[in-house]
Amino acid sequence: MKQAFTKPIKDYLKCLAKYKEVKTTDPLFLSLSSSYRGKKYNRISLRQLNTIIKQRLNFIGIYDKRITPHNLRHTAITLALQAGAPILQVQAMARHKNIAT
Repeated sequence: MKQAFTKPIKDYLKCLAKYKEVKTTDPLFLSLSSSYRGKKYNRISLRQLNTIIKQRLNFIGIYDKRITPHNLRHTAITLALQAGAPILQVQAMARHKNIAT
């Protein structure tokens, strides 16, 4: 992937590493707000993700309830394909087992 896409993620992971050991199997985005099931860091919930996205959209003046994390995910995948990203890389990014989906 291009550095413009990977650098922010690498920077985020470096920052996250200050708080915990980061493994490649760990979730990318964590909820630091509370512990759950004895774990200090947990996957961000869908509800938290929706809230964060709505807050960010509202901050930039977009008030459209039809914009969801799922829609944004599909948009990112479509844009990656249109930009010429290899299909297998996009498939991996989408975490789809079947290349047709």
